Amino acid sequence: MVVDGQAEFVGSSGLKAAIAIKKAAARPKARITLGCRLDAGYVAVPIQIDAIPDGAGEADVLLAVTENGLASNVTRGENTGSTLRHRAVVRRLDVVGTAKSGGYQGEPRVKLEKQWRRGETSVVIFVQERASRRVLGSAKVAANCL
Repeated sequence: MVVDGQAEFVGSSGLKAAIAIKKAAARPKARITLGCRLDAGYVAVPIQIDAIPDGAGEADVLLAVTENGLASNVTRGENTGSTLRHRAVVRRLDVVGTAKSGGYQGEPRVKLEKQWRRGETSVVIFVQERASRRVLGSAKVAANCL
């Protein structure tokens, strides 16, 4: 498990996860405002980022398309014969811009693939400092613009 691009540990360690999440939640975060507009097979996502934490260096603005409700049928290993259910599976990940101390503004368009179930799909925007890989902030919007 990785928290905020900084803390890394085995995900089954509940205590380490709780401590890392608490520390991450206490750090200042960038303010990210998202919109959503359907546009002929695409979703346009207006992005406004400001209040980037003091001392943060140049950062990438990343867009991830995620889908819930997917499943895997396990054919080998300790989970043989099981069906594993998944949430927030990343279907696409792109760098869409660069945020500096003054923030960022943009409106990327994402092609909605036919196999993605609209009611289970979201667009996640996060800002990640290039030098340290620290996550400075994140936000998400449903891809069906409800």
